[in-house]
Amino acid sequence: MQRYDDSQNSPSLFVAIMGVLSIILVLVLVQGLFNGMEREEIARKMLPGLGEDAEFLRRGQETQLSGYGRVGDSEEIVRLPIERAMQIVIEEYGQ
Repeated sequence: MQRYDDSQNSPSLFVAIMGVLSIILVLVLVQGLFNGMEREEIARKMLPGLGEDAEFLRRGQETQLSGYGRVGDSEEIVRLPIERAMQIVIEEYGQ
């Protein structure tokens, strides 16, 4: 026999489970939307046809970082390889 002060857990449990499932569904949909927008943004920022030019620039910068040379027309300012410049700084300021 059912009494009036007995709790009815079935409806509460059903509502709780449906709430959790709804939240999970919303999170999955938002994550999918974010991933799609991220892919579109990356594709938009990729510039086709710059592969060879970008590689040429990178090689030029690598040469400047790893070789000796003069900076501009100045005979007083020289360019050192980055490794040598770091060694000089360590020798001067490391003591």
